[in-house]
Amino acid sequence: PECLQRVLLPRFDVVLTYDVGNGIRIERGGELVTEWQGYKQSADLPKSPRAAGEWLPHYFRYCANLRRLGRQRLHVACIIREANLVAPVQSAGNTDVNALALLMRDWSSEPLLAEHSLATFLLTENLSDLHPLLATNPRAERIKVPLPDGPVLTRALEAVASRYPVALSDFADRLDRFATALQGTSLNAVESLLKLKQYRAEPIRPEDLVLLKKELVE
Repeated sequence: PECLQRVLLPRFDVVLTYDVGNGIRIERGGELVTEWQGYKQSADLPKSPRAAGEWLPHYFRYCANLRRLGRQRLHVACIIREANLVAPVQSAGNTDVNALALLMRDWSSEPLLAEHSLATFLLTENLSDLHPLLATNPRAERIKVPLPDGPVLTRALEAVASRYPVALSDFADRLDRFATALQGTSLNAVESLLKLKQYRAEPIRPEDLVLLKKELVE
């Protein structure tokens, strides 16, 4: 999400994020959102998926109508973190979840919103975990971000190695070997492992790498 905001959305006036833990958050453009009458009626931003799924398009339509009236053209972006927890595939038979998935799919097809400067992002670890209405939406672009390879992991380890001197003591001069052995795991998983080992004051041994990779992938 931070990369999206920094790289793709630097010129957007309003950036909203949502996840089931934190609810809706205004990351940018708070002064613009608070001008909306719907916000003034209830300053408590929704936290539950269904309430958020109704609040967000309400605000999107408000911004689209401002443009139609020639008053203001706002570029709005919305990032849904862990979208598979908001509209999961295993709940495809659940009426409430189906309704929410339909509301979210309409963000890309409703004419009023399609004409507006609106960008929405659904982030999920695996596309197969997302509700089929969203995973197979023909109006959505599916972008796969690959897990880091050896060179990327090596550069990441070089950037954080000074924080974990004990955990990496056996690999001080051969971080590339450590990175190559853990290919297929995420940067977050690797750093979580380093934090744990550093906290326990336990060096990671070369013979531990196969078992560690198995645990991280699982």
